[in-house]
Order: sequence, then C-alpha cells, then structure tokens
Amino acid sequence: FAVWLFLPLRRTAMMITTRMASGAGGYSTERWRTSDLISKLLQTSLRGQVYSNDPAVLYLLGGINAQWSPRKYALGSPNTPVDELPRFVKSLDTGLRTYLVWVGKPVPGRQFTPQELSRVCRLQPYMHALDGTVYICAATQAGPSLNSGEW
Repeated sequence: FAVWLFLPLRRTAMMITTRMASGAGGYSTERWRTSDLISKLLQTSLRGQVYSNDPAVLYLLGGINAQWSPRKYALGSPNTPVDELPRFVKSLDTGLRTYLVWVGKPVPGRQFTPQELSRVCRLQPYMHALDGTVYICAATQAGPSLNSGEW
C-alpha cells in the first residue's frame, strides 16, 4: 500500500521541481523569460500602432498594447473570411507609425504572414531578434491589391 502512495507523491515532487526551474507553462516558461525579442522591445519604445501575431505576449511581458495582425479567416472557421486586411491597410493612412511585431518564424495559416502582407503594404525590417522581427508598415504608393481570391 505504501508504494502506491509513494509513487504519485514522488512524481508530483518531480513535476513541481521541474516547473519551478523552467516555469509553470505558457508565457512564464524560461523560453519567454529569456526571449531576445521581448528583451529588445523592453529597451525601445514603439510609438504608434502595433500589430502582432501574438499580442498577448507583448502585453504580458512587455507592457505593449498591440492588436492582432490581420487574419485570413475567423478562428476555427477556415471558410469564414474576415475583413481585417482592408481595415489594416486603411489604418496605415492614420498618420501614425505602424509596427508589425512578428513572434517566431512566419508560418502560413490563419494570419497573413509578413511576406503576404508585403503584397499590400511596404514592410521595412526595424529590429531583428533571435525569436522574432519588428517591421515598420507603410502604405504603398500605387495602392494595394486586396483581391482575396489571390490569397
């Protein structure tokens, strides 16, 4: 009987030790605590509009209020398009500097990647980090093509 009681207690103790060393999970892990991107963002000031593929981490670890970068379709509904791309392009004409903070490597999926966004706006790399990139976004001279059938 004592063995059945001891094994779960031992596993629990090991899990607690691991979690205390590497973080409880999510944004509290060592990966995020030592993020090169977050470290660099804390040393600079992004004055203007900020968009990101992960606005939660920017707010929680950097105190930066960011909006979601444009999505291609609604969450969990690949057949339900959204109008975020035209709104994003329109926001570039507000007179405010606009930043795109891309966390991690761009992977095609639900959100428009920086490469895809560069078809509708000018993206200039502003800051490179080991785990992400910050771009300055500007409207294009000729005006973007927003034909959603191209995506």
